[in-house]
Amino acid sequence: MDLHQLEHFVAIVEEGSITKAAARLHFAQSSVSSSLRSLENELGASLFTRRRSGMSLTGPGAALLPAARRVLGELEQARDAVAAARGRLRATVRVASIPATHRIDLCRVLSEYRAAHGEVVVHLEYGSASQMVRAVATGAVDFAVTPPVAVMPSDVEFRSLLELPLVLICPRDHPLAGRDNVTPGEIRQPELLDLSASWAARQLFDRYLGDPGRVCRIELDSWEDMMAMVERGVGIGYSPTGLVETEDYAGLSFVTLDGAPRWQLGIATKGQGPTGHASRALMAAFHECLAEST
Repeated sequence: MDLHQLEHFVAIVEEGSITKAAARLHFAQSSVSSSLRSLENELGASLFTRRRSGMSLTGPGAALLPAARRVLGELEQARDAVAAARGRLRATVRVASIPATHRIDLCRVLSEYRAAHGEVVVHLEYGSASQMVRAVATGAVDFAVTPPVAVMPSDVEFRSLLELPLVLICPRDHPLAGRDNVTPGEIRQPELLDLSASWAARQLFDRYLGDPGRVCRIELDSWEDMMAMVERGVGIGYSPTGLVETEDYAGLSFVTLDGAPRWQLGIATKGQGPTGHASRALMAAFHECLAEST
């Protein structure tokens, strides 16, 4: 078993197919396939189940994944330590984050980081809070800029850096527009546009309404889609206050809620956080960005 085999194995897991893994690694597809076959032959076990929808891990594959990531992570740390001793950072950092918003300027964070550490490769991915926390727990990312989930894994630490109350979003001609301290009983649920059930804001809003099992008429997977649909009169929505730039949506009214739940944003790490110099430097940059937005 060699490091290239483990690297190819982890890439297939993360990309879901040999074709995408080969493209990411800049290898021929046949080379990655051959590497996987050699690894399976050496271990005497099939690591993936191949389906039309992609490749999923078998039991032996799932057992190998944490160890493979640990070995590759330790190799990356060794390279990172040598580069840092020479005054340079040369590593790959994987981070999960919510998309750029009025409160988190991803462009500024990444451009300043690249200017300071131009040889570091950054892989940025988006997802719901549950997806990002799971990625931290499994070691798929070094850290995540995310809301917390209701039940955090025991080995994942979350540090809250920003708290924002939820607000109701209405078209300017809606009966609730311009109101203050709207109560749950005044919100007509059939009008609601919802975020996906895995989103932290959705879970907070369900608890606020006191109806976690309610029926959703339209479910969306981005703040931008929700704002656009509310502005066009499709329904009403909700968002953490100040998460989007209100001046960009002149046709919307942002209405305060009585006893509004507070949405949190912070940094999730496994244990005490990444040990690599490059990962810690990028995490510090996100920390500073969030601290400035409070």
